[in-house]
Amino acid sequence: MIPFACLAVANPDNINNQISFTIIQDTITDAEPYVGPASGTLPKFAMRSGSLTNLNVPISAGTLVAIAVGWRGDVTTGAQSGAFSTFGGIYIE
Repeated sequence: MIPFACLAVANPDNINNQISFTIIQDTITDAEPYVGPASGTLPKFAMRSGSLTNLNVPISAGTLVAIAVGWRGDVTTGAQSGAFSTFGGIYIE
């Protein structure tokens, strides 16, 4: 399992009173993977971190921006689950 974080921009749908988000692909940042207890070097609940600096991604003024987090599984066919929390921030000029 590979944890990641990225930026996403909101796409409000006022008719249906909901918001969907579009991930900004160039902002995806991976953290160290969890590769299982047999071959893993990091315990399952170890702190992981990642950073990405000097991005040049245009975002229009007034746009709702979110930090999205998740994980993706490589070489897995079954459902995966787990609990995690995240903290951090973004600085936009």
